[in-house]
Amino acid sequence: MAIALVLTGGRASRFGGADKTLVEIAGIPSRDRVLAACAGHRRILIGPETPGHPLPENVLRLREDPPYAGPVAGIACAQKHFTADDAVLLLGGDMPLISPTVLDSLLPVDRVPRMLVDRNGRRQFLCAAWPGQLLHEALHRLQPHAGASLKALYRTAEEIAGECELVPSESESADLDTPEDLLRVKQMLDTNT
Repeated sequence: MAIALVLTGGRASRFGGADKTLVEIAGIPSRDRVLAACAGHRRILIGPETPGHPLPENVLRLREDPPYAGPVAGIACAQKHFTADDAVLLLGGDMPLISPTVLDSLLPVDRVPRMLVDRNGRRQFLCAAWPGQLLHEALHRLQPHAGASLKALYRTAEEIAGECELVPSESESADLDTPEDLLRVKQMLDTNT
């Protein structure tokens, strides 16, 4: 069992400022689809309270400080909840097509992070598995956390342990960065049903 950190605290500026993780896909919010995909793991949601959208049972909610300090600050706020021996899944709450099978393809993780990459070669920094020890060390070296980019976190990890392992994916790695992405994801679901 891994520790699954699901990040939902962004500003969604390319999505018109709406909480893209609460956008429903076939009647289920994207965030809840991601949480369901990682139900076999210890789940921690990092993001703001969402009135009217309760979390499933056994999901811990944390919030980066200050709010909107970025994904690295969000990951850092969860450090006391995973050990050096844990595998840690870093997941975006805006990836509604992710499945338990895809998450299993990222595990087990040994020395370097394993990250999904789409068919166009785009790396999904928030669909990856990390060794807990490496994540702790990279967070320790990358200071300050507020405003730090995910690319910087991965660069730090690569300086410590070597290049990340890329795991090819198809539609599972689709995320909701823009309204056009939402339409594309809905079309993918329609095609597959």
